[in-house]
Formats: sequence, structure tokens, C-alpha cells
Amino acid sequence: MSDPSVTVTGVILAGGRSSRFGSNKALALYRGRPLIEHVARVLSGLFDRRLLVTNSPEEYAFLGWPMTGDLTPGAGPLAGIEAACAAIETPWAFITACDMPRLDPEPIRRLCAQADDGDVVLPAPNGQREPLHALYHRRILPEISAALARGERRISDLLARLRVRELNAAELGLDSPAHRPFININFTQELEALQNQRLQPTLEQAQRLILGQTRPGPGETLPLAAVLGRIPTAPVRARLAVPSFPQACRDGYALRAADTRAATPNHKVSLNLQGEIAAGHRGGIERLDRGGAYRIMTGGMVPAGADSVIPFEEVSHEGERRIELATPCRPGTHVRPVGTDLRRNQVIVPAGCRIEPDHLPRLATAGVGEIEVFVRPRVGLLCTGSELLDDTGENPAPGNLIGGNRFLLAGLIRRCGAEPVDLGTVPDDGRRIAAALSVHREQGLAAIISTGGMGPGKYDLVGRVLEKLRAPVLYRELKVRPGKATMAALLGETLFFGLPGPPPAVHLLFHLLIAPALRRLQGDRRPRPQLLRARLLHPLQVRHRGVIHLKEAVLIPQGERLTVRSPRPGEALNGVMLIPAHRRALKRGELVGLIPVP
Repeated sequence: MSDPSVTVTGVILAGGRSSRFGSNKALALYRGRPLIEHVARVLSGLFDRRLLVTNSPEEYAFLGWPMTGDLTPGAGPLAGIEAACAAIETPWAFITACDMPRLDPEPIRRLCAQADDGDVVLPAPNGQREPLHALYHRRILPEISAALARGERRISDLLARLRVRELNAAELGLDSPAHRPFININFTQELEALQNQRLQPTLEQAQRLILGQTRPGPGETLPLAAVLGRIPTAPVRARLAVPSFPQACRDGYALRAADTRAATPNHKVSLNLQGEIAAGHRGGIERLDRGGAYRIMTGGMVPAGADSVIPFEEVSHEGERRIELATPCRPGTHVRPVGTDLRRNQVIVPAGCRIEPDHLPRLATAGVGEIEVFVRPRVGLLCTGSELLDDTGENPAPGNLIGGNRFLLAGLIRRCGAEPVDLGTVPDDGRRIAAALSVHREQGLAAIISTGGMGPGKYDLVGRVLEKLRAPVLYRELKVRPGKATMAALLGETLFFGLPGPPPAVHLLFHLLIAPALRRLQGDRRPRPQLLRARLLHPLQVRHRGVIHLKEAVLIPQGERLTVRSPRPGEALNGVMLIPAHRRALKRGELVGLIPVP
């Protein structure tokens, strides 16, 4: 399937009677935000075109989405699907309900990638279909309208008459039975139970939660010389064909192949020279006459009427006005036709692809002088701790130390292509932490990272500040070491990451949790790190079983194999080992999961 951001419209069905819930459940609060807003944020990060189907548009004006109403009022979700198929301009609609607060973007991407010439693509992870988390092609509109006119209301009856593609759990990327993105809310008790669940996801679940709340930022137009390493907001296409004229590939003579058919060693063909064409010659070139030839240099424009070039060394005799050939030529020989390298409007850099050095000459020759790319996100970094000093020139008193996390984070943020904004070092004071976090709007911050203040009890300063700010929390702990004392939340539209204080933990957690979000903010469509397998060069032990352990790693290729070891003192890591939750000891030579890092 082609790019889902332009071939699929993200659609939310909202505004039903919510009779079992007792009130409009779309507006019921979940983690500080209306249920529908959680759904809207996920779809906004996936689809450029969006639509809300509701019969009460005034209730949802705060979303800022285009809206349409049911064509067949009172007919339930089937009427909502009908309204969506009638209103969309794209071939497909991804349709979901307003009451699914745990939507995960990854299964949605996989659904979109599997769309073909069928009518519906839907999840069926346990053999049970999820019709309100599915792709519908707009061609089914007449079938839906006819069903509603007959009084049908059940989506299952409609699906029985359509070509339906089902995706199982593995195809959807649902690796764990606990990963349930299709949970919907029908009763207030269900919402309360979901609210009260302990917010301690696994590492993979945390990555999905974060990316589900992350969407690319705005674009900016930059000259070609300034776009290296950036991601374009749309596919970059050739403005010109390359070459834009028929081009000689060899020094020789441009001629008509038909004029040389009779050439043999015993019967040479003689051609008249009409002139000379150098590389870069512009205009004033007459059309090649029958029986004529032009002397031409490599890169020169093959004149109209000519269809091949014969190299100098293949000409048997050359005079001032004539040449003789002993062998015939074939059409197209040593001629590069228009668009051989690039056709006009051909995609040079696909959407979501980072611009590499090899792209630059192709873009230049294709006449692309400027490109709209996603802006570099501004990322605030805040270090907390009464013991920390900012000035590297100070001599710390006993109990104090010079903070290093702000330098570590600034470097990691820059390496991810983002722009660090130092929010300072603040003591363990809730009011001062809250004041430092409050600048996220005026500073235009896409994310904030804090270190420290994540201890249990009275030392959980950051958690208490976020509660007072009523910031929706994505998680409060992780089933990871280091990283149990960590959290993620939303400060308005700004992502917030609370990390523990020790720099080694900050470094490891940054690569696994924050770097993917920064890549997504810059338009990367595959922001999650790649998991490799490498052989351990030494035994490895961890203290606790039941949680994944993150370990600093040095990845060393050995022939066709990948090997890994722990860094030596002062050695920079280039990977993160993931020790499985059920293991406490690994032997030398065992395979271990590894995430490479830049």
C-alpha cells in the first residue's frame, strides 16, 4: 500500500447515546483528559487527513477536527461508518471509536500496511473481530446504505458480504497477552478500574505509550545546503528530469543509426560532418540531416534527428568534412535518454526518510533548491538536587558535587538532531521545580527531561509537582532496572520524562525511551531502536529476576558475527544490552538482545 498518511483518513465515531455509561463517555476524563482526546492524539500522529463523525459537533469543537454527521441518524456505529465513507476523499478510512483510551499506533500502522484490493482490513487477535478498529474502503458505501435502508444495524451482517482481511496477533505486533489496545469503555466502573490500574508497564509497553502521544512537529523550508540529516515533511520529487536532454556518453559522432545499416569493412558508409557539439553547448544546433553527423563530446546534447553516438576509435576514416564507418550502429548506442537517472516528479527522498549525503547531488541535479523539513524539536533539560552545583570551576564542599547530567543530556539531545534548552539546576523544592516546568509553553518546548527527585515517599518531588499541575501521567514506574523510579507525563502538548539521578541510568534510559520520541518528533516513521542479537564475550550476572535489566555495552563485529562486552573504565558505549527478566546469569558465548546506539 502507498503512504497511509495520504491514502487513509483517520476517523473517530463519537456522540452516541452512551446509554450504558450514563453520560457522554467521549468526554469522560481518563488520566486528566477526555477519552476522545486520547484517541485523537494517536490518530493525529498517524494521518494527515482526519474526520470526526458526530451529531453533536458543538461538544467537540475543542479538538479542531473536520466533522460530519450521520446520514442515517439513530442507526448506531454502522451509520457512522456510512457517514465516514461518504465524506472521505482518500480511498481508505481507519475507523475507531471514541472510547478506546489505550489505542496503540503500531497495530494501526500494520493494518494500513496490509490494505490491498479488499474491502475491509481488521484485527482478529484471538479469533474475535474488532470492527471498530479497522480499515474500510469507500467503495463499500452503496452496500452500507442499502443495508441501512433494509433496517440492518449489525456490522457483522455487513462484513459477511464483503471481502475482509483479518490480521492475527503476530501480524499486529501484539507480542504479549497483556497488550490490549482494543479496550473500550461501556460502564463507569470499567473506566474507574482502568484508572486504578498500577501504572508500571514493561519497557516495550512504555515505548508504545510514549510514541502513541508523539507526533511530528511543524515544518520549515531550508536551502539544500542545510537539509543534511533532516527528514522532509513530504516526499521530495525531482523538479527536472536528469538528464533533461539526450546526452552523449562517449566522445565521438552523433548520427542516425539507420544511415549506417549498410556499413561493412568492404563497403564503408560516408557521412557529412555538420558541426561540433561540446559539453555545455547551448542552442544554435541544427537538426541532423539524413546522411549527416556531428562531432560530439561526452556530456554533450545529442542533436534532434540523431539517435546514437559512435566513439572516435570506431570510425575508420576521419576528414575535415566527412567520416567513414565500416560497422553499423544500433539506435541508442552511447546515448543517455531524457530521464535516465531521474524522471521529472520521481521521488528522490521518500517521506519519513532522513536526507543522506548521497541524496544531495541527486537533489541538486534535479533542480531541487529548497526542501520543507520537520523542525528540530526544542527539548528542555532540568536537573534537580540540592547537592548539585552548576559551576564547573567550583570546588565542592563535602556533600556537594558538580552536576554532569545537563552536559550528558545536552550531548544526547544534539546527537538525536534536537535542540537542548537548559532549564537550570534547581534544589529539592517543589515550588521551584514547578516554576521551572511552567516555561514549556513560552519556550516552545516539545519535550522536557528532568533528572532526580524520583525517590520514594517524601523524595518523590517530581511526581507530586505533576499531580499539582494535573498533568496526565503515562506511567509512574517501569519493570526495568535501572528505571523503576521513572515516569512519563504530558504537560499540555509537551512530553515530560522524569528520570532518576545517576548518569549511567540517565544514559541508558535516554536511548530506550526518549530518543525514539525525539526521532518521531522529527518525522521518523520507524523511530524505535532495532533489536539485534550478539554473543557475549564474558559471563554476566544481575541481582534481580522478574524485570529486564539494561546494561552498557560495546558492540564488536567479528567477521559475520556480532559480539558484545561491557565497556572498560572510561570507554564509550555503543549499545545497550537487554538481559531477559527470567535470567539472573548469562554464560560466555550466549546470545543476548542488544540495541545499537550512535
